[in-house]
Amino acid sequence: MDIDATGPDGNAHVIIGYVKHALDFAGRMDEWDAVVVEMTSGDYDNLCDVAERVTKGSVKVVNR
Repeated sequence: MDIDATGPDGNAHVIIGYVKHALDFAGRMDEWDAVVVEMTSGDYDNLCDVAERVTKGSVKVVNR
């Protein structure tokens, strides 16, 4: 899923929600606490990079 960083889905909270959904769908909710800490430990680019990495590209933030 490509998320446009310049649109309403580009909001950090929305991206976090997409990542949570992706992890839940993949049966990986045991990783959630560590992932949310890592995503929120830096700036917006960090959040996007972590989102893309932990979802193995199923969540991709474009136009950032």
